[in-house]
Amino acid sequence: MSLRNSPSLDGTSESALSDQEADAQEAEAQEAADWESLAHEAEAQDADAHEALAQLALDQEAEAQEASDQEAEAHEALAEAVLAQLAES
Repeated sequence: MSLRNSPSLDGTSESALSDQEADAQEAEAQEAADWESLAHEAEAQDADAHEALAQLALDQEAEAQEASDQEAEAHEALAEAVLAQLAES
């Protein structure tokens, strides 16, 4: 009598148990691969989000610098106008 075809105590053959174990291991391996894939996807999305936030910060800094430059130019123009008016008086 071969081990592969011999029934176990509950009447289930060793082959059927072996197949069930193999199926369970395959399902566990697939689930682990799925989780790993999700983890990589989450890491990529996190990196994309950080990159987008960094770019947003750079854009906001550039806009703030532009606004500051425009304000400085307006102050300079006002000062020149005041000096010109004072020179006329």
